[in-house]
Amino acid sequence: MKNFDTAVAQDYDQDIRRKIPGYDLIQDLLASVLHTEFASAPHLLVAGSGTGEEMLRLGTQHPDWRMDGIEPSAAMIATAVSRTQKTKFKSNLRFFESTIQDYHTDEMYDGALSVLVSHFLPDDGQKEKYFAALAGMLKLGAPLIVIDMMKQADPVGDKHIASTYFWAKYNGMPEDALRNFPLRLRSMFFPITEDRLREICAPYGLIVEGKFVQSLSTQGFILRKIT
Repeated sequence: MKNFDTAVAQDYDQDIRRKIPGYDLIQDLLASVLHTEFASAPHLLVAGSGTGEEMLRLGTQHPDWRMDGIEPSAAMIATAVSRTQKTKFKSNLRFFESTIQDYHTDEMYDGALSVLVSHFLPDDGQKEKYFAALAGMLKLGAPLIVIDMMKQADPVGDKHIASTYFWAKYNGMPEDALRNFPLRLRSMFFPITEDRLREICAPYGLIVEGKFVQSLSTQGFILRKIT
């Protein structure tokens, strides 16, 4: 799992926009999808909550929504707290320093988000443990939004990596970072196919209802807890 230290946390919100084409649109669509899910204010689990981007956006639109952010990096939590501490909805936000796999609670959540998290986990049983933990904290019928870099068959996958490189270049990634960027895209992440995502999640009562967004290799899915 990537180590998000203080320096990384402080630059994350700018850096992620250089690395993920259409990052802000993806976030906007995520919020729109969730808006259709709940008749009353939900209690949401935000896995790998990072610098609080999803919580800040959703809280701004829905100040009465309660959200628990689970994040293993203290530096990322500190940034998230700083970003949200002056909001009118800060009392509805909680942050816990933990991985999802190690997080223990009696709460059963109305929904959950996993945004750019599980692609850091090797497909050697760690992904299964991650989704099993998420499923175990969701109410029956709850949505789970998963956004990750996904595996694409070559040559499509190679073209997506090349296109992401040029996106980063034209959006201000420094030259020293650009030199190794394609290699990092191939070595830092553990992407899987949509079929593999379905296979991993099915034993834990999670079905993939469908894809709601794709920007090159980054794809967003709506999953549902059905058992």
